[in-house]
Amino acid sequence: MSFKGKMRRMSGATLGRWTSLWVWIFLSAGLSGCMQPISKDVMATVDRDRTFSVVIENPKAYIGSIVLWGGVIEKVVHGPEETKLIVIQSPLDAKKYPQTDATYGEFVAHTPQFLDPLIFQGGMGITLAGEIDGIEEKELGPEGYPRPLVRVIEIHAWTERWGISRRR
Repeated sequence: MSFKGKMRRMSGATLGRWTSLWVWIFLSAGLSGCMQPISKDVMATVDRDRTFSVVIENPKAYIGSIVLWGGVIEKVVHGPEETKLIVIQSPLDAKKYPQTDATYGEFVAHTPQFLDPLIFQGGMGITLAGEIDGIEEKELGPEGYPRPLVRVIEIHAWTERWGISRRR
């Protein structure tokens, strides 16, 4: 076999490997872009019209609703029986990522699970699905305002931190 024949055969094999590599890269990139922070099974239970801006108008009317909310953790409280997250609410975009340019208030997420303080800390963005199971009144001057209590069903911490100072 001549040198040219060897080069053609080698080029074909090399081209096939490169093609396979690029197909794998594009599939990986495409599938990772489709990943959602909350599982499909849990998303199927969410009351999609129960946005924070709707619920905050009359929180007691929505007790028992399953919601998909997000925001930025303001404070984490680890207790003996549960972890509480005080969250500054932010609307979610199409990928369920908190959009921190707007807020309608705060909510309190709670779970009996211990949440890792290296991940769940002040300034961390989160998205969660949970059940509204109560209201907590926060004092603000002479009047208070309601903060919905949300029992966490599933939670996702985003890797980006926003400009909220850590409290120690």
